[in-house]
Amino acid sequence: MITWSRAPVVVAAAGMVLVACGGGGSDAEEAVDVGGVEAPDRAAGDEPAGTDPEAVRPYIEELLAQYDQVVNEIVIDPSVARNPEDPLMERYLNLYEPDSEFAGQLVQGWLERADEGLSTRPLDAEHPTSESAVDGDIPAGTADEISFPYCVERHYVVHDDAGRQVQRVPEREQPGTGTAVRVEGQWRLRELTVRSDAAACRSTS
Repeated sequence: MITWSRAPVVVAAAGMVLVACGGGGSDAEEAVDVGGVEAPDRAAGDEPAGTDPEAVRPYIEELLAQYDQVVNEIVIDPSVARNPEDPLMERYLNLYEPDSEFAGQLVQGWLERADEGLSTRPLDAEHPTSESAVDGDIPAGTADEISFPYCVERHYVVHDDAGRQVQRVPEREQPGTGTAVRVEGQWRLRELTVRSDAAACRSTS
C-alpha cells in the first residue's frame, strides 16, 4: 500500500512517481537482461532467509534491476496496462507477491496516464528514465520478510499525445524503503516507497 507520514511524506516509488508527479513467478520465467546485475540462480531451491541479509542482497538487486527494466518500458506506452496478459504486465506483476494491492495501485496509475495520452521517456541516451538501487546496508529481517534502504534516480521527459513536452525532470533522486517477502521459497517485492522531500540518497550524498 502507499504509506503516508507527517514528515517526510512517503509515496509509492518509481512507477507511481511517474504517475503522481508527472503472484509470484515460476522457475520457468523468461531470463532477461538486468543491466549488468549478476543474477543469482533462482532455480536452485529455496532462496536464503531474511535473517542473512547479505545472502539475500543479490536477489533484491536482481528484483530492482528487473523492476527498472519493465517499468521503464511500460511508462513509454502505459496503455499496455489495459491488458493484464501483455508480456510486460505479466513480468511486472511477477516481481511482486501474489495479488499485490501495491502493484495494482501502480497499474491503476498507468491506466490514468494512458487515458490522458501521456508518455514518459528517458531524458537522453545516457540515463534511463528511472534507476533503482539498494541504498546501503540491509538490516536482518525475519526468515520470510526483509526491509532495505532504497534509492531511485530519475531523468525523464513527459509528452502528451500531440508530442508536446509537458514535464521535464533532468535529475532527481529520492531515498526510501523497500520491502521484500519470500513466497514459496523465492523473494518477491511487497512495496517500494520513497520520500517526497529533497532528501539525498546515502549512496550519492
